[in-house]
Amino acid sequence: MSNTLSPLGLAAMLAVANVAAAAATPVETGLAACRSLSADAERLACYDALAKDTVTPPAAPEPPDVQATTIPTTPAAPTDVTVAAEPKAPAQPQVSGTLAAPDSPERFGIEQVEREAETPDVLESRLVGDYRGWTGNTVFELENGQVWRQVQSGSARYRGPANPRVYIRKRAFGSYRLQVEGSNRTIRVERVR
Repeated sequence: MSNTLSPLGLAAMLAVANVAAAAATPVETGLAACRSLSADAERLACYDALAKDTVTPPAAPEPPDVQATTIPTTPAAPTDVTVAAEPKAPAQPQVSGTLAAPDSPERFGIEQVEREAETPDVLESRLVGDYRGWTGNTVFELENGQVWRQVQSGSARYRGPANPRVYIRKRAFGSYRLQVEGSNRTIRVERVR
């Protein structure tokens, strides 16, 4: 196989270049023109020419930081030349480890660990209003503004001071249990507000 193009192949490459330069999407137009060539060698040359035009050259490396330096001149010149320092780019903060994007596979499953680490294991507050115990569908309003609801069947009576202190503890599988001060019984609850 020769490395020279036939006049038809050369004309096709020039047509691709002209069409690619004038079209809104030059790569798509160029690909369509190359696809239309029937000879394998001409089609390949067309694709190669198109690829050469669409590849962007790699970015030039950034120059290293330049410090103010005195450079001695040749012995014929009696004076030294001072080169002014270029301003340094602001220092980038050093980050240890890698930061993964919020939706990346590296973060899969870690959300739950982070949520659990952010919340305390026990919440302590006081009940608001007249409390007599729980009866199966009791709603507990706390001083801190939270509202919790009983999600476990059962009942318990309470005979103690008004506005008793309550403790809500984290349990397995994302559940919570409420205990009223002065009682050794707990009830499973979920947060409503």
